[in-house]
Amino acid sequence: MLVDMGFSYNSGFGEFDEVLDSIIDDVKNLSYFDSGHVFYIFHKIIMVPFLYRAGVRSEWVREFIENRITTIHNFVSNNNYEIYDDIKKYKSIPPAYSGRLVIKPELYQNGNIQFPLEYDIYGFAEIRNDLDVNLKKKVDDIISYILDQQFQSIEDGYGLLYKGEEKYSYISMGWDPKTTDLLKEIRYNPLLLKLNQLAHFPRAICSEWFSEAMRTVSGYEKQDSIYDFPKEYLTEKDSIWILGNHMSMGENRRLKQSMTVEGTFWMLNILRLIENQR
Repeated sequence: MLVDMGFSYNSGFGEFDEVLDSIIDDVKNLSYFDSGHVFYIFHKIIMVPFLYRAGVRSEWVREFIENRITTIHNFVSNNNYEIYDDIKKYKSIPPAYSGRLVIKPELYQNGNIQFPLEYDIYGFAEIRNDLDVNLKKKVDDIISYILDQQFQSIEDGYGLLYKGEEKYSYISMGWDPKTTDLLKEIRYNPLLLKLNQLAHFPRAICSEWFSEAMRTVSGYEKQDSIYDFPKEYLTEKDSIWILGNHMSMGENRRLKQSMTVEGTFWMLNILRLIENQR
């Protein structure tokens, strides 16, 4: 929330910097899994984009995101949407995962996940304007890949990761960066969050999905530049960020106008981002 409101690292807010310094040290130096584990660098995939968004410009942070761009682009540049392995090769899949597909292990060896995750797109959105022409083109190619209908048709959450012959061989994956399904119930529909993310990319702004989504949210304008969204658009609860569950800007939700203030903030920011790409 503080970052969305304009706070940034090394900008004079000492308490904010102290908290970030501790997080930066942990993200850079701690390893939560062995080097061969499928989640070996996953904590960095999650956290580094947020560090960049918060104004952290350390060389290792930038290099990590740029390496993710290159890794993912190497995979998507062939328009390869065949990410699943032959299910007959896998035994003893737990009943809880019955019917789910197994992602090819070569796509995440040593934790180097080659397909794009939601956190990657968040990081690319923040760094795009700071990239050279070559890397910016790669990001645009990745955005085109995830907007393609073939990508939209993959299993929600991707599927299962296979760790090898051990007691717990399968991990349920998640965090696919598919666009929000405009036909779903809004309580499963983090539409403002997704628009705010994709508005950083000219390739996304020009897409059919983006145009339809903007028509949907524009319908909640009750007067000039004031938006009154249903509460489901602005969920705030103890749950997952990427599902749009942390949309509060800190307003007192007991006050009627608080939702209007927060919804208008999100919408005006989306419109600002769109204008900046023109």
